[in-house]
Amino acid sequence: MVATQTIEIKLPYQGLITAALVAIAAAPPALFIFHPGVNRAGDVLLHNGIEVKVLGRTLYKREPPLRGGETAAGGHRAPSAHNITPIPVGKQIAGYRVTSGYGPRRSPCKGCSSYHPGIDVGTPTGTPLYAPGDVTVTCKSDRASGNYAEFDYQGMLHQWLHLSTCSPGSYRFGDKFATTGSTGVGTGPHLDYRVKQAGQRVYPPIEVLTAALDPSQFKPLLPVGGEVGPTITDDTLKRAICRAEGTCDPSGNPNHAYNSHTDPGNRKRNQGFFSYQHGASSPQEADQKQLARLRVVESRYIAASQAKFGERCSKACMVAWLDLFNQSPDAGNRFIRFLPNPDPSPQQLIDARAAALSESRRLVGAPSPMNVPADQKRRVDNLLEMVN
Repeated sequence: MVATQTIEIKLPYQGLITAALVAIAAAPPALFIFHPGVNRAGDVLLHNGIEVKVLGRTLYKREPPLRGGETAAGGHRAPSAHNITPIPVGKQIAGYRVTSGYGPRRSPCKGCSSYHPGIDVGTPTGTPLYAPGDVTVTCKSDRASGNYAEFDYQGMLHQWLHLSTCSPGSYRFGDKFATTGSTGVGTGPHLDYRVKQAGQRVYPPIEVLTAALDPSQFKPLLPVGGEVGPTITDDTLKRAICRAEGTCDPSGNPNHAYNSHTDPGNRKRNQGFFSYQHGASSPQEADQKQLARLRVVESRYIAASQAKFGERCSKACMVAWLDLFNQSPDAGNRFIRFLPNPDPSPQQLIDARAAALSESRRLVGAPSPMNVPADQKRRVDNLLEMVN
């Protein structure tokens, strides 16, 4: 927990100053939201709390009205946009090195700034970026920034520069909204993360940057109302999805496609049981990363099922749901709309998956070369074979 900010007064007219500080500290949080001049300073009160001392005696103390780490929709710990931890050059964030910090610097290239109002991270082209919470992404472009995305989150405008791809729309925690690249002015592939508050550049929060690169670091919390573990074990989930992906034999052992194979749709390199394609040093690391990601999504899908049906969907339903997310995250997020009940038959699973995938591909504009119903029947048959 962040320590409460302490202000100790040792000046003449301390009575007057103390009264002013107490008035500010006692003011409602709305003051710090609507007045740009004190907006940033107000973060100290809103998120750290404040204590006013005179000659060593505490005259006023207030706990923070807002706390970082609150539970967000979907059952994970929400990344805080108000945790301003220094991010030095050389620091590793989600396995990627910080290459340029915030503030004055030697200009690294012609056209590059000597004052850097953001954090640069050395990410290879195609590195996915994930939403830190419920956000609406806007995609833009200019000469210096290249392709960039921006969205509001916890009262701040977050910007992600030099992207190779950006998909506008509404997203929830853990959804991919863009991939990094080398567009605009720069020295090579990297991510430049910048933040504005009340129109002013501010220091980027490390938790939001971390969540964008690796949402699995913000682990799912137990659902409200009791301790409920995963609906399926890690081993069952791996064995089921690897059969659907074609990366293991009928016994669940790795086959020739496990170490590496090329995705027939986007031509990217896939690794591991889940056909992970977002960068990993080994198939084992790929499995670890995607399994953690699926567990984050699982907690969200449990909540969605409870909201629609008043109960969690069946084990077979959840396996089919997570496999659809593994195949197409956007289709996975649409699946609940087509699910008729919490314990669907195999054919109902196939129909709901095919409908979600077809709608996703139609709206996103992606090609659909395969026979969707036939492919979904194959996948569901393989999934249920490992679950039942």
